[in-house]
Amino acid sequence: MLLFLIRHGETLPNLRREFQGIGNFPLTDRGLTQANQIASFFDDIPVNALYTSPMIRAMETAIPLAHAKGLAPVSVPAFHEVDCGRWEGRSFLKILADEGELLRKWLTDGKTPAPEGESLGDVYARTNAPLHEIVDRHHHSSDNVAIVAHGAVNRTIICHLLGILPDRSFCFDQENGCINRFVLDDPYPPKLSMLNSTIHLGG
Repeated sequence: MLLFLIRHGETLPNLRREFQGIGNFPLTDRGLTQANQIASFFDDIPVNALYTSPMIRAMETAIPLAHAKGLAPVSVPAFHEVDCGRWEGRSFLKILADEGELLRKWLTDGKTPAPEGESLGDVYARTNAPLHEIVDRHHHSSDNVAIVAHGAVNRTIICHLLGILPDRSFCFDQENGCINRFVLDDPYPPKLSMLNSTIHLGG
């Protein structure tokens, strides 16, 4: 089984380097282009199942791939992005300047929640069951499975599959439109064979 983990394309808060969290923003024109480029990456790669976050930006990213492969995306509510609480709509640099110590703890200890929001450990916990349901469903087949989600969600999924605690989530970059690939080949542990690849997005 191959598991492809995809981050959604660009949104306006991404462009502005603002926390968007559970804000339900659509893709920018560039993000829509990235969605088509993601679909093109799979031109010669079969995809047997497609799962997405329920948020607009993830669903819009999944649409070209779904159309190309004749799939109906399956929405997974637990794959919504981290709730950043009152940080949402604020720039990373502004939060770093005003609440730098709290931001550093949120990024590094896995237990500290964003003000009125979630910790990375919270995201790690809520993504565990649906991730393993997907893996269990497809693991003993030759299926290729794609999941379209978000930066924090993808990071915690990577941690799950590698047996890493959520405090290490931000050790992994996840750029807009990136693709990660895991090989799940029993009896071996999950193998990360591609991380944060954006080669399909061109220059």
